[in-house]
Amino acid sequence: MEHLTLEAQQIVRICQAEMRLHYPNRHPRHSYAIRRRSVLRETIKLLIAMYWQKFDLRSKESLLAWLEFSNFEIPSAEEIPHKLRHNHIQHELYTRGLSNYLNPVLNVKQEIEQHERIEMSAGVPTINFIGDIERLILITTESNYGFRISLNFSIDHLTGRALHRLELVMDFLGNNFGGASCSTCGKSPTLSPSHPDIPTPTKILVYNATGVGNENFSEYLASHYFKEDPHLTVVTETRLSGTESRRARDNLIFEQSHSLDAAGYSGGLWLLWNNSDAEVEIIRKTAFDLHAEFRPVEREDSDA
Repeated sequence: MEHLTLEAQQIVRICQAEMRLHYPNRHPRHSYAIRRRSVLRETIKLLIAMYWQKFDLRSKESLLAWLEFSNFEIPSAEEIPHKLRHNHIQHELYTRGLSNYLNPVLNVKQEIEQHERIEMSAGVPTINFIGDIERLILITTESNYGFRISLNFSIDHLTGRALHRLELVMDFLGNNFGGASCSTCGKSPTLSPSHPDIPTPTKILVYNATGVGNENFSEYLASHYFKEDPHLTVVTETRLSGTESRRARDNLIFEQSHSLDAAGYSGGLWLLWNNSDAEVEIIRKTAFDLHAEFRPVEREDSDA
């Protein structure tokens, strides 16, 4: 791929990720993989058109031959602005993470393998991050009996970007955040007998996805879930809403979920967990805020 210009290499990487192709090879289902999603195919043609002047002759010939496109299928410079305004094109660009508001075109998701590690302790720890910067974070809390988690996002109307915030309030005393306690044991009633009797460190996996519509999102998230074994998983910047968001969550490995819809193609988040990891009760939910109470479930493997 080194013989291609940098822009052409970016197009190849997008096609490899989203169409499951392997440059410069053509597997038996190569033609079908290119044609099976007509809107994605149209979007790729538009991206090629936008960078056409940056391709040398060899890059143009190699790319068109590999993708089985002809010169006549590539939109002209005059057609580009009109096509970019189409909703179905914007949907492909933003939900697949191919574009960000401050980087309008040709963004290739990095699929981060090494996550950031953050230790959260006493006080009211918070994390703030920008929606269009892909991040993978593993949060480990100080030992606690549970916590209240607050998730929210807002839209910067000057840039169109979402600004996300995660905040925890941890229960270190086992008193259910100041609820009435038992006169015998001194603790508040727990939501379930499966809750640990001693404070437990908890792990939260946070993925700022910059769009969850790309082909291998579910596999990518599952691989990090099984690797890190978190009690709770948070996905931000989903860029999906309504039925489309629900269908995407149904394809994941989690038994339970709550979500906030994106505002257009910006923002949106998911709170995900399995019954063997946690019990979660939603306290309050608005269009841009989600507040929940989390209690860990005692696991069979105490070293988990």
